[in-house]
Amino acid sequence: MKLGKAYFLLSLFLPIITPLAILPFAFNNFITKLFTFSLWFGGVPYLILSIGVIIWAKNKNENQLRKLTYVLPLLFVLVMGIVYLLLMLYVLGEDFNIKKFLQFFVGLAVYGFVLGYFYVIVVNIIYELFISKHE
Repeated sequence: MKLGKAYFLLSLFLPIITPLAILPFAFNNFITKLFTFSLWFGGVPYLILSIGVIIWAKNKNENQLRKLTYVLPLLFVLVMGIVYLLLMLYVLGEDFNIKKFLQFFVGLAVYGFVLGYFYVIVVNIIYELFISKHE
């Protein structure tokens, strides 16, 4: 496996590893709350998405994986929406209210989208600075 492909596959775990690494230092400040919140509300949907990407990436090249990074936050929001919709339908049953779901979900979606593109920028800057020049 080429270095670039391995890098992009490993970078999929950055949104899981970063909050876990910060947790031992979880002081009562905005940054630690931001990352802890992301793991708490986005961890399971993101894990589902990551497993899907790893399966999909089997025969893909570095360039295809890099292009995928630019749409991963959108895919994450979609997966997160499906996961929370199914969860709320299961838990609430007949008491499910689409308006309340959308009010809950829109805030999470914006948060996931913005934080997701933060990771995309970091991953691609590191790639440009340290990986792409060495292949």
